[in-house]
Amino acid sequence: MIKFRRLYTFITCAAAAAFVAGCAATQPQTNKTDMQRERINNLQRERIKQPEQLKIYYDVTAGKAGHHFVSQSRGNCAAGWISNYPVIIGGELPPGLKMDGHNIVGTPQQPGNWLVKLRFTSIRCQDRSYPDEDVSVYFTIQGDAPRKLK
Repeated sequence: MIKFRRLYTFITCAAAAAFVAGCAATQPQTNKTDMQRERINNLQRERIKQPEQLKIYYDVTAGKAGHHFVSQSRGNCAAGWISNYPVIIGGELPPGLKMDGHNIVGTPQQPGNWLVKLRFTSIRCQDRSYPDEDVSVYFTIQGDAPRKLK
């Protein structure tokens, strides 16, 4: 019984010492919280400096060879938005399609996949300016083009 009490006392003292040492090694929560607040404030300042993008996209990107195709540009703006006409900065449109203002129209001539990158500039929505935006559009054209009669 005496050995058990000594062992119990030793284990209790060792556990208490480990707990105290662990508490001393842990950093105070206030420093971490203050650092988190400062980081959040910095992120909010960055967001104010750089307005979010309008997130422009095209509504239709799949078509069929030999069939008329229209794809309109859209943006996440409830009231409608304006910009300069987009300019192709990379890739190419499928044969038979062309830019018509902000829209992509025409009759695709051959099946395949195409990637085109467009740049929109001077973007405005509800009297707010947005930064220039590069938009990648991936086209999938299926089927065979109709044969031409001689």
